[in-house]
Amino acid sequence: MPAGDVAVTAVWTVNVYTVTWNIEGAETFEQYEYGETPVFTGSTDKAPTAQYTYAFAGWSPEVSQVTGDTTYTAVFASSLRSYTITFETDGGSPVSPVTLQYGKAVTAPDDPNKEDYVFAGWNGLPSVMPAENITVTASWTAVQDPSSEEDPVPGGSISSSAGASFSLPIDPVVKMLALLSIIMFAAYVVKREIG
Repeated sequence: MPAGDVAVTAVWTVNVYTVTWNIEGAETFEQYEYGETPVFTGSTDKAPTAQYTYAFAGWSPEVSQVTGDTTYTAVFASSLRSYTITFETDGGSPVSPVTLQYGKAVTAPDDPNKEDYVFAGWNGLPSVMPAENITVTASWTAVQDPSSEEDPVPGGSISSSAGASFSLPIDPVVKMLALLSIIMFAAYVVKREIG
């Protein structure tokens, strides 16, 4: 103990704590003194997937003054990505592309038109929007020109390429005319023999 009065000065040490920033499992560690408000200066980007894009929406829990070791986890808002269906009509009338979000129901557009063909559907059109841009192609069925077909002769026959043949039914009017001709010819012969 000294022989007289002694003045002493207190020495204080500010407590320092660790703040952990967690972004999709990747952690960054920083030291902050008690009472400071931490600020993250790194990147908060999150890579998009085939289905979604992401936007940084803040930290959980909300950032506040340091009172102890704390971990903040990044929060992201997701948005469905959009893709485009292109319609290839193969010579038919044009059909406008359709852009839809991933997973949304796909509705077929109005049928295109093509001279001398009947529309038969779209090849590869999905029921829901996939996670990619796609092109679908129109399918067509040719319309046969009736004038190019020869009408078979009533009562005649048709032969196939295999050699088989079959008879066609005689038209009732033709049959009646033929019968009337036979009767008239027979009457003429009888009249001639008598006369």
